Amino acid sequence: MECGAPFPAILDWTFGEVVDFIECKQTARKTELREQAVMDFHLANTICKMLSAKKGTKISVMEEYDFLWSQEDRNAAAIANFERQMLARCNNINK
Repeated sequence: MECGAPFPAILDWTFGEVVDFIECKQTARKTELREQAVMDFHLANTICKMLSAKKGTKISVMEEYDFLWSQEDRNAAAIANFERQMLARCNNINK
């Protein structure tokens, strides 16, 4: 079972199809490892920022990993954050 090829079906494949399947699996694995390396690097960078930040500094995951969210997602999160802040201020005024 090279690279997870299905056993009974692989017997009907040509040699070229088997080679293509293996190459595609290896390329996919390489892409996964690259993505994991980027995430690990961002994590290390974020930890360094947190350790060197001044007290009270807020770090947003959405800002640090901005490539994971679309612009619409970031806008929706900003609107939700603004609404939450406004509601908190309104609750403080009533007391």
